[in-house]
Amino acid sequence: MDIRHEDVIPISAQELWRVLQTSEFDDFVAREYELKAYREIEKQVSNNLIERRLRIVASADLSYIPFGLAHKILDSNEIIYEEIQGKYLDRYEMYWKDKWIEPVSFRDKIQVSGKLQLIPIDDARCKLIREGSVHIKIFGVGLLLEGMAAKQVENISKKFARVVAKWGSKNAGNHGP
Repeated sequence: MDIRHEDVIPISAQELWRVLQTSEFDDFVAREYELKAYREIEKQVSNNLIERRLRIVASADLSYIPFGLAHKILDSNEIIYEEIQGKYLDRYEMYWKDKWIEPVSFRDKIQVSGKLQLIPIDDARCKLIREGSVHIKIFGVGLLLEGMAAKQVENISKKFARVVAKWGSKNAGNHGP
C-alpha cells in the first residue's frame, strides 16, 4: 500500500535540513515519540550522502487492533527495528527503509520504505512531503494490517510535522552545530 502525506512546517527547509540527523534533534524526536530507544549504530558520509543505521525500540501501540489479535501477531509489548536513512547533501531529500528485528515473526513479512522531501516556501516555512510504501505478507490479514499500518504512518507523519514545529519554536534563533 502506498502512502503520501504533506504538511507545511513553520521552519525553513534549510534549517530543518541542517538539524535533521543531529544527536540533539534525534534525542528530541525520541522524547516526543516516547521511544524506548532511538540510537544511531552506524554512519557513513560521502560527498553527496549521509547514510546511517538506527536501532529503534517502540512500545507496541496496537490499540486499533482487537487485543487478542494484537497479542497473537506481536507476542510482545515492544517493536524493535532498524532503519536505514540516506540524507542527500545536494538536495532536500532523504530515503528510509525499515528492517524488522522483533517480533521475529515479522522479519521477512513486513517491508516499509519511503522518501521524505522538503520544498522551500520562504525563509520561515517549508512543505514536508513523506511518501512511502507498506507491504505486509501475512496470509489472511496482510491487506487489513497494511491499511492499519498506513493509518499509523499517516499519524506518525502528522505528529512529525508537529514535532518539527515544536523544535523550531524552542530553538528559534539557535544556530548551533
